Amino acid sequence: MGELFDALDLYDDVLSIGLEFDVGSGGKRLTMVQRQKLNLARALLKRSDYFVFNRPLSALDQRVQDQITRNIIEDLHKEGERPAIIWVLSNARLAEMFDRILLFDRGGLAEAGNYPELSEKNGMFKELLS
Repeated sequence: MGELFDALDLYDDVLSIGLEFDVGSGGKRLTMVQRQKLNLARALLKRSDYFVFNRPLSALDQRVQDQITRNIIEDLHKEGERPAIIWVLSNARLAEMFDRILLFDRGGLAEAGNYPELSEKNGMFKELLS
């Protein structure tokens, strides 16, 4: 659990506040950033066979989102485990960490493929990278 807290940069917060801290009904005493990190940690602790993340860290700045996303993907792929991961990304460059990319536009599938294919193709994905 300590590694997970480190990956989400929660370790110091948990130690300073303590596990007995009253977060309020529905986490009302937590900031949006704290709620998002806590929800992500709770999902990861389950060690599921599949994960669906819909912009789980939107309250954080882009640099921190990127760092946490990379740490989570590396941690989930540790020890030969390969759970299915669906992640709605805010940064198209992070798509290189995934096997398959699906790009939607106005509710429809616009492009699909892997990072090398889509980054070479003159399409929407390449436009998002620039």
